[in-house]
Amino acid sequence: LVNSVCPGLVWTERLGAQGSIMEDIGKLMGLPKEEATEKYVAQHIPLGRFIQPMEVSDVVVFLASGRASGITGATISVDGGAGRAMWPGGKFIRKEI
Repeated sequence: LVNSVCPGLVWTERLGAQGSIMEDIGKLMGLPKEEATEKYVAQHIPLGRFIQPMEVSDVVVFLASGRASGITGATISVDGGAGRAMWPGGKFIRKEI
């Protein structure tokens, strides 16, 4: 069996670049990209921020280490709680954009 890591939206320069998904969301919301990004994060990510690349790589390094030898067949979300917020019964209540 193998383990899997499922990252959420990871903040990179590309995510904030022209033509990015955040720019598209801004257009849908009728807001500038920066304002739309803040609103999206507040409404959809319980942690209150995007995940950083190092946070995903830290999980991968841990799973590859001997310290995780007892973990097998696991799926680990690194998404700041966004996946949990999408399902009914989650403690974080999403608002529509």
